[in-house]
Amino acid sequence: MIVAVNGEGITRAEVLELLIARGGEQALQTLIVGKLLEQEARRLGIVLTVADIEGEVEREVARAGGWEELKAQLLRGGWSEGDFRKAARTQALIFKILSQLGKLASSEDELKQLYESRYGPHAVVQMIVVKTLREAKMIQDKLKTGVSFAQLARLHSIDESRGGGGVLGPVGRGELLPELEKVVFSLQPGQTSAIVSSPMGFHMFELINYTEPQPVPYQQVKQELQEELLDSKFSAAREELIRNLRARASIVPADPQSALERVLSGP
Repeated sequence: MIVAVNGEGITRAEVLELLIARGGEQALQTLIVGKLLEQEARRLGIVLTVADIEGEVEREVARAGGWEELKAQLLRGGWSEGDFRKAARTQALIFKILSQLGKLASSEDELKQLYESRYGPHAVVQMIVVKTLREAKMIQDKLKTGVSFAQLARLHSIDESRGGGGVLGPVGRGELLPELEKVVFSLQPGQTSAIVSSPMGFHMFELINYTEPQPVPYQQVKQELQEELLDSKFSAAREELIRNLRARASIVPADPQSALERVLSGP
């Protein structure tokens, strides 16, 4: 018994059972990932410093727009400052691991591609997607007879853009699959593409126009683009890192429920 209520006791087992039901498995998974990260850091010879953690805290404060706004966000999410600092420590550790593994480096080509997708010309284009090549050829024949692209998109396209006549855009570079981007950005206004295949099906495009590029100098926004690209790479690499660490690990018992039952059966 850990608490008595009018002489009737609440036991440790009852408290643990409720805590586990309200998030025990998630808490256990968090502890497992934390242990895996600490082990990987030791393997790589990484030492996490106070400066590393404070740097992550400062980045989060800046993203939130200031400490007061961050505290308000934590309050809304039910987080304490201690919870936040623990999460910042984990993020800082992951950052150092990924940096040492070379997962976060950005090339000049990647930055310029991101710049082009953000500030370069965008294509306003119509698209029809169908499941079979036979359907695509049938639509192609109808286009040659003068039936409008928009009408055929509404009737036949399996893409959600069909309701608007297949209109996409403005679409920048890097937003479409490479094989589709190559076709779209080779078109002239009013021109219809040949049939092109992708994992989604068979596509045809008709270019409406290109937007004008934005007059923003590359060097002016380079730092902003570097931070954006870093965030994107970090998110993807973090998930990959955790998956790989789990795949290589020996976790006993493997079933989280069995581990939690051990907690309940303890003294």
